[in-house]
Amino acid sequence: MSNTSYTLLNKGELFLATRYIHAYWIEEHKTVVCQAITDYIPHQEFQIIFQDLLEYTQKNPTQIFIFDKSNLLTFHQNSIRFFYFDWKPKMEEAGVKNFKHILPNNKTFRISLKTTKDILRKEKPTICIDIPCIEYIENIDQAFKDN
Repeated sequence: MSNTSYTLLNKGELFLATRYIHAYWIEEHKTVVCQAITDYIPHQEFQIIFQDLLEYTQKNPTQIFIFDKSNLLTFHQNSIRFFYFDWKPKMEEAGVKNFKHILPNNKTFRISLKTTKDILRKEKPTICIDIPCIEYIENIDQAFKDN
């Protein structure tokens, strides 16, 4: 089960729903929440979805992007590469400064993610893929506790 706060999402506007994700706009926090609703997102679909999210943030000034991965069991390594090398810099250009991720409570997923990040760091040593560039949180409410 997801660690997402359904109360907060109920205040948001569902603006994108696919087979793999639901994306919400939370106006009061200028936040986009992308919630994975399946245990895997194929790479091609991941790119399409995240391009749609980029286009949305370019039209709606966004301060925070939250990616709730708590339902994922695995990921495609190229999706992570795309996220950090291509998509995230464009989101930053669009004005998004805070990226927060909710990870699954799954040791294998977390180890795989760490291994992938290590590979990416070797490919591009200047890339910022951890704190302070990405904040890891337990649930959506935690993202706004100081706001």
